[in-house]
Amino acid sequence: MGIMDKFIKNSPDDDPLTDLYLELAKLYENLQRCKIAYEKNQFEKANKEYTSACGHYDKADSLLIPAITSIYADLDYNKGFDLFQMMKEVYDAFFSWADIFECDFDAIQDEALAYLHCFHGDMLIRSGKNRQALKILQESLSCSTETYRALVYELIGQANFNLEKYTLALDAYNSSLKYEWHSASVWSGKSLCYEELKRYQDALESAETALELAEEDSEDYYIANIVIDSSLYELGQYTKLIQKPLVLPLSDSNDEGTSEDMFEDQNQLNAQLCYLRYLALKLTDSPSSDVDRAYEDALSFYPDVENTDEIKDLLHRLNNNIPKNPSSKDISSSGNLSSNRNSEDETLKSMLNELNGGDGKSLESLIGELNSFTGLASVKKDVNSLINMVKIRKIREQKGLKQPAMSYHMVFSGNPGTGKTTVARLIAEIYHKLGILSQGQLVEVDRSDLVAGYVGQTAIKVQEVLETSIGGVLFIDEAYTLTNSKGEDFGNEAIATLLKGMEDNRNNLIVIVAGYPDLMSEFLQSNPGLKSRFNKFINFEDYTADELIEMLNRLCQKNGMTLTDGAQKYAQAFFEKRCKIKGKDFANGRDVRNFFEQAYSNQSNRVAMLDSVSESDLSELTLDDLKGISI
Repeated sequence: MGIMDKFIKNSPDDDPLTDLYLELAKLYENLQRCKIAYEKNQFEKANKEYTSACGHYDKADSLLIPAITSIYADLDYNKGFDLFQMMKEVYDAFFSWADIFECDFDAIQDEALAYLHCFHGDMLIRSGKNRQALKILQESLSCSTETYRALVYELIGQANFNLEKYTLALDAYNSSLKYEWHSASVWSGKSLCYEELKRYQDALESAETALELAEEDSEDYYIANIVIDSSLYELGQYTKLIQKPLVLPLSDSNDEGTSEDMFEDQNQLNAQLCYLRYLALKLTDSPSSDVDRAYEDALSFYPDVENTDEIKDLLHRLNNNIPKNPSSKDISSSGNLSSNRNSEDETLKSMLNELNGGDGKSLESLIGELNSFTGLASVKKDVNSLINMVKIRKIREQKGLKQPAMSYHMVFSGNPGTGKTTVARLIAEIYHKLGILSQGQLVEVDRSDLVAGYVGQTAIKVQEVLETSIGGVLFIDEAYTLTNSKGEDFGNEAIATLLKGMEDNRNNLIVIVAGYPDLMSEFLQSNPGLKSRFNKFINFEDYTADELIEMLNRLCQKNGMTLTDGAQKYAQAFFEKRCKIKGKDFANGRDVRNFFEQAYSNQSNRVAMLDSVSESDLSELTLDDLKGISI
């Protein structure tokens, strides 16, 4: 099959792609004749053919936008992939001759290839192949011109959003805005990310910016209006929501290119927007006629709207007085749709719970919990010192005073069972209360969660872990295993990706690496980037026998049990010997838990044989229960 046939065989006469295919075919044939002439040393003829090819390149370039527009309109992405392959093949051949004929096409070539990368990435995203798109787009960043870098970052944002990696999507959108601030689509993309992250004030501000920049009736215009409506509702700004004109993206099921599923999805969305307005009217004691009209509007779009997941969630939260966002300011006294109103005490309890964090713990209670731990005197001192430093930094910041840069990343060194993970979890919550971290979660990982067995997979695994850790603490246990493996290994790739993620998210991520003291020292020396970023060291010393006994008694008390005098003396002797020998299997607090669990098992077996069981039988651990315990 000839090149002309290859390009236009199945193209109908009225297809906008046909003219483009014809020009590409002519361009390719010019290049073929150019190659033949050049190989025969017929340089003048070769130059003539290349000049003709340049003319067809210009025509093809002018036809590209209409052709791609037709692909988008038809939703036929296979045509898009075919077109990309054709253009890549022809363009590579075309530009390969530029130096021979002394044509300075460097700028044109860079721009053309950048556009092709964007087109290819967009086709992959529209086809649901987001990971493939990310790989291509990230590789193209190094060769993209500034003209297209904004678009590349925007597409990276879209792909990450589709993969539910909203923080990475936000980073990409912000990078795009550095090159093109006036992009309505990027601002609307940011608003959707913030909405998914439940940062409704940020979502509202981004959507309002998008609305100012978007053309009326464009997709970004409707997205911005939708996010504004939902954000106003979640922020409790019901009066503003009611006063804002209701903008609904209407579609006709008879419109060309609108499928039946798309039409139903659109009606469902419109119904939800009308229902938000209905709830806002209801919550502000608006006239019943307005309330009824809004309700009827919602049902007219989608009669089953109250059974959609989004509306069921709203009604559940309203009926249980669980606001998704606690900053409701204009909610009226009739704000709960449920006939069973919560009492003022319950409302106060809920509000205080939100104020102090999801679990209701205040900063003071968290610090008190830290200080109540058995042993760990040096750890408590070091952590309290860090907390005081952060407090003073916040005060200096509020007063506008200068302060040195500070890294919050830490190294926890110590043997197993010394409380490293428990302290890391508390630090995550404490730093959240201090305003250093936005969420305060702890993500605990080890080598298997970070390192893959194939080229390119490790970076993806690390990025996914970082994505879930942003806003909290990433705790890497036995971190030294990333560098001490033999043979071909991807641990260094994991470290490089981790260091970049730490830098990119330095204002909202703390990384704590943990492990045996000697091995952690070797780990930090293995990479200059590690040594420079981890400058806070907290050493977790082994517990003494007395401290282990204190932990055992606390564990018994927590479970409604006590040790008899004989059992107490035996346990003391057991742990004194354990601490004196300290074999390789010595595990500090874990030894205490294992000891207790074996004693509890022995007690259960003993009590089960009794004819009559008293309360003391159930609550005492006797000397017999400790026989045969081994750790």
